Amino acid sequence: MICTPCMTQNLWFYFAVCFTLFLITTYIMVRLGRHFCIHKAGADVPFSIMDLMMPLSERELVNMCLTMPESSKIAVRRQLTVDYLYMFGVYPGVALLCGIAANKMEHIGKWFFWILAAAQLLPRLFDILENIYLARKLRNPVVDEQHPQRFARYIWQVKAKFIIGFAGAICAVFALLYYWLTADFKPDTPWYLLFMLVELILFVVITNLKPKKKEVLP
Repeated sequence: MICTPCMTQNLWFYFAVCFTLFLITTYIMVRLGRHFCIHKAGADVPFSIMDLMMPLSERELVNMCLTMPESSKIAVRRQLTVDYLYMFGVYPGVALLCGIAANKMEHIGKWFFWILAAAQLLPRLFDILENIYLARKLRNPVVDEQHPQRFARYIWQVKAKFIIGFAGAICAVFALLYYWLTADFKPDTPWYLLFMLVELILFVVITNLKPKKKEVLP
């Protein structure tokens, strides 16, 4: 039978793999996001992926799709493609954190975090549906007046994705922080944390490097 400490160490290894994939895909999406813009009043106005994910109305989303130059549409499509890899890093990563926290608890706490871990399947599903919706709008930017509930459902899925994902991550981090502050961790755990901290520092440094010239999408 696999002991809980051994299982926890395995989960830390897999979490480090997910964290690395999360950083790599985030870096690629940040690079692609630099090409996001719309034509407005004779100028190129930049926007972020959050503007596409949380528009005020379906009309605003359609107008953004209609006023994007082709290079921006290509960048958005590529980011949506990379996002499928990003999902393999972020949602399993949050689920693994919840699993690590669950292994340190008993009774209700254990069940609570295992349920949170399993719940990460929902934001992953919502993320996939969100990407499909945006891809369709890019291909056919029209307001669907016959089915207004589709946009309302899209916004609901985006909000639910963030709520469930952040709830799992925040609860797990605070629970594990309590155990770390009480020195209740295995000897190998700090090495995993140090490795991820170095990765994070490198990510921040590389991401904030300014290109010498304007990047052009191939």
